[in-house]
Amino acid sequence: MSMRVTPSANTAQGRTASDSSKTASRGVKKREVTMGNDGGSIAKRDELVRTKASFEKVDPELLRQSLWTVCALSRRPLEAPIVSDPLGRLYNKDSTVQHLLQRSQNDSSSSKTADPIPHIRGLRDITELNLTPNTLYRPPSPTTSSNQHSVYPFMCPLSSKQMDGKQRFVYIASCGCAMSATGLRTTVAASEASKDRPDDKPCPVCGKPFNAAGLAKGKQPEVGGSVVTINPSEAEEAEMREAMEKARAEQAARKKAKARTADQALEKGKAQEGDASEDKAQRKRRKAERKAEKSARIAALTAELAAEQS
Repeated sequence: MSMRVTPSANTAQGRTASDSSKTASRGVKKREVTMGNDGGSIAKRDELVRTKASFEKVDPELLRQSLWTVCALSRRPLEAPIVSDPLGRLYNKDSTVQHLLQRSQNDSSSSKTADPIPHIRGLRDITELNLTPNTLYRPPSPTTSSNQHSVYPFMCPLSSKQMDGKQRFVYIASCGCAMSATGLRTTVAASEASKDRPDDKPCPVCGKPFNAAGLAKGKQPEVGGSVVTINPSEAEEAEMREAMEKARAEQAARKKAKARTADQALEKGKAQEGDASEDKAQRKRRKAERKAEKSARIAALTAELAAEQS
């Protein structure tokens, strides 16, 4: 006779409890995997990228205000004396001179990639601006919001328009006088040209002559010319940078050609005199000249900074 073994109630209950436990465990694990940021969905990568981009997007209005009220180097409020570079950016002069002095003193260890203004090689690359104060401007108080900036520190001396970025402003490189482009063109068109130099016109602010070719005909200032656009657009700045680099390359080529001519004359003199030690003396002299130029540059920057702080 065969005997049939029947599972006990405890054994069945134990298996059922065990299965339920495993099922519950699997369920918990599954919910942990599928749980998202909002309790049931997972944010996709492109959604996160769009969210990040929205935070990084700069308000165009705040950017415009910053360009005309804040130093492009130190990020402090613009205060006279104010200078500009060949790209039309605005800087506090003391911050720029301090930066150039520090760069000259640390010349051996400085890196152009970390320099915020590598295109400004020295004082010769900046122009101190003659800006007309806006009589309606009052410095903002600590409680003033940035979006309440409706009156700007400077204005056009010809049209009384604010220098706020809503209209194009320019400065004349030879004298530094700043004004609206419309005011300059209108004044130039009404002024008389010199018979000897028909392209030269007097500055409408200080009277110093400058090259105004094309302005009398209503054209925009020539890129790289004597009239520089302040805070240009990205496309205009790219053109201005290209013109600046081209002019500097031509200047370097002329300087190199002049040095080559001097070397050729020296070699010719050496051949005639037969002095073999002249070449070494020439190199030594050039090294001393470069050292003297660097010392003079540092001294000039130090004196300029001391004058600004006094």
